Amino acid sequence: KTQVIEEQVIGPSLGKESIKAGLLSLILGVILVFLFMVGYYSTSGVIANLAMFLNLFIQICVLIGLGASFTLPAMAGIVLTLAMAVDANVIINERVREEVVRGKGLRLAVDEGYKHSYSAIFDGNLTTMAIGVVLMVFGLGPIQGFGRVLVFGLMISMYTAVLVSRVFFDFAFDRNINVHFGNKYTMHLLKGINFDFMGKRKITY
Repeated sequence: KTQVIEEQVIGPSLGKESIKAGLLSLILGVILVFLFMVGYYSTSGVIANLAMFLNLFIQICVLIGLGASFTLPAMAGIVLTLAMAVDANVIINERVREEVVRGKGLRLAVDEGYKHSYSAIFDGNLTTMAIGVVLMVFGLGPIQGFGRVLVFGLMISMYTAVLVSRVFFDFAFDRNINVHFGNKYTMHLLKGINFDFMGKRKITY
């Protein structure tokens, strides 16, 4: 005689709970990133947040326009593209900080910071986008959906991080708004740190 040890019913509510949990983690992650950018970079962090918020808004509009489902892979793609957008803004802000420390005026420092950030930003985004294209072409189902969101998200990320944030800086400068790239606690927080990455390569292998 067969004895039932355990019985479990899986219904549509399980998927609903997963989506809800994923959406909650996405919202909390975005809020924490926004708070960090403002706390660490001050006014320029606010500008970076505006660009990232526009990034998120455009991504959602594109998904709606394509009739895509807001699934867990789609959320993962959005999170990754927002992370790339944060990375781009951090690169730009750090480069501007370097120019400010060298004694350049703020507007010139922003010009130089953006100019010297382009190669690193495009390199990072294009290499990640190449992976997204492979996932779109050869992936199936959720994997293909993740790749699609990733590719579109990275295109939007480069647009908002490089062009839109620069427009916001020019807007602030034209109206004589004081723009700061840190505060007395964060401006020189990591200055002078010298970690021998190559010396530790055998450990990290």
